[in-house]
Amino acid sequence: MPWWVVLIIAGAVAMDSLIVYALLSSFRAGTWGPMAKKFPPVAPAPGAVRREFESFSMGLFNLGWCVHVTVDDRHLHLDPAWLLRVAGAEPMSVPWSAVTLEQRGKRRGFVKAKLGTQAIRGPAWCLSLADPDAATGERRFR
Repeated sequence: MPWWVVLIIAGAVAMDSLIVYALLSSFRAGTWGPMAKKFPPVAPAPGAVRREFESFSMGLFNLGWCVHVTVDDRHLHLDPAWLLRVAGAEPMSVPWSAVTLEQRGKRRGFVKAKLGTQAIRGPAWCLSLADPDAATGERRFR
């Protein structure tokens, strides 16, 4: 292979690496990072329900299969999977009082909500717990 082809490939790899780094830094600084500082992690209550590799969308970022979710009667616990941890994302525990349901998503099984001021889209099984049962005021874990 000629030297100039190797140089072009190396340049493309370097540029792609810079773009990925910039995107991950933007995500950490502008989306996940401020939320993690606002909602520090706490230990889940006994009997909490956990599912791993769930998909969320936050702003421009689609976090497909990158978040481990634990729910209890007080918090929505979001733990970043390996790829997000490498990007610098930290776990957070969002109190249910800070979660507001916006609407059911167009895709089955997803809802739109706000975590504080950040708009997100995520699995209905966990985000729908922000809207407790009207009769009893309790959250139903599925």
